Amino acid sequence: PEALTFEMFEWAMAVLFSRAINMREMDALVLAPYADLLNHSPSSNAIFEAEKPWLSDSYEVVCYADRLYGQMEQVYLSYGKRSNQELLLLYGFVIDRNPFDEVVLKVALDPEDPRFEEKKAFLRRAGRDEAMSFPLRVDRFPDELI
Repeated sequence: PEALTFEMFEWAMAVLFSRAINMREMDALVLAPYADLLNHSPSSNAIFEAEKPWLSDSYEVVCYADRLYGQMEQVYLSYGKRSNQELLLLYGFVIDRNPFDEVVLKVALDPEDPRFEEKKAFLRRAGRDEAMSFPLRVDRFPDELI
């Protein structure tokens, strides 16, 4: 057998991250034939579940559609409430008008500020850290920023 190369590892990780399905019932990631043919839609409620057929020790992967589909109509699946950054990183695509797209705004105290310790203590008393992140979305802002 040939030795594992970094390129082989990269290929295996790309396949796993772009094709695997999280089967919570099995507590495992699985590669299910044809399951990766379903494209993402943030509004889809179709799901995959792992089920044990009666009198069997093995699992089968079942897709439950979220509505009736017509002949030759594409069935969609939601990959979760993911930003375009996550979709691009994990699956290699982005979607237009993604309702879960966000930009993370990070704010922090400057450790070089002469009043850094005083400000840090004030924030601690208020139950806050000296560094915080806020997800900014097109249609809403975090309450902490208003």
